[in-house]
Amino acid sequence: MDLEDLPPRAFAAVGLLALVPIAWYGLSLSPTAAAFAAVNVAIVIAAIYVAMGQLAGADDGHHGDDGEPTA
Repeated sequence: MDLEDLPPRAFAAVGLLALVPIAWYGLSLSPTAAAFAAVNVAIVIAAIYVAMGQLAGADDGHHGDDGEPTA
């Protein structure tokens, strides 16, 4: 499996790895700052996930043999 075969939304999940250092920071130094950082990371990841989704009713670019879009 190549990286090109993965859907773009799968790469948004990689952003969840940012929660690991935030948890470490929260446990060692400042739980309040870590909570705010975790909320910010969640907002950014959610925005990327939504932005990389397919639009409802959008043409996916697939065409039949006669050049006409397929249903």
